[in-house]
Amino acid sequence: MLQLHEVYGNIVKVSGLIGHPDLLFIYDGDAIRNTFRREEVLPHRPAMPSLHHYKEVLHSDFFGDCPGVIGV
Repeated sequence: MLQLHEVYGNIVKVSGLIGHPDLLFIYDGDAIRNTFRREEVLPHRPAMPSLHHYKEVLHSDFFGDCPGVIGV
């Protein structure tokens, strides 16, 4: 992450990852605020598949029906 920031600057788009959507990394607080303000009322923010699998499959006995707000 540090290298992406050092090489490409405050806003970095990573695309072309097989099986994954494009990723956008924003390293500037003001730009983050402006980005969130321009989103729709209900933006689509897909979960991280690996964390979802961890909580839903591997450790469903621990998380049960309450996997939390991160990664779901």
